[in-house]
Amino acid sequence: MWGAVAFFFGHKALGPGVWGGVLVSPAIGLLVGFLSWPVRQSPPKAKAFISLALVYLSAILFGLAAGLGTMIIRFGPHGIHWSVMAEMVFIVLWGTTMTGFFILFWPMSYFNLWLVARASDEN
Repeated sequence: MWGAVAFFFGHKALGPGVWGGVLVSPAIGLLVGFLSWPVRQSPPKAKAFISLALVYLSAILFGLAAGLGTMIIRFGPHGIHWSVMAEMVFIVLWGTTMTGFFILFWPMSYFNLWLVARASDEN
């Protein structure tokens, strides 16, 4: 789901490198879900703060994957240009923050924490 959201909002800014992030987004989702597990019993205010931190962690990881995709598309397997990855991370963080999309993503991330807590209560 997050990969589709990121593609919808970021394909114009990130260009074809966005596919690197889209392809890796299931792994990012699993990692964030894994990191959400220890937080499941936290108070709501802590979950709110942690969910925002997870939004930005996800954005950084997506930017790194999009940067890797851009590097492969632009330079092939022979060119490693770390500045491209840094640029993509900056673009994703800038877009998430300055366009206000974090206001949309934050409640979605909080809902994800809630789902993890609910799933743990059922088991």
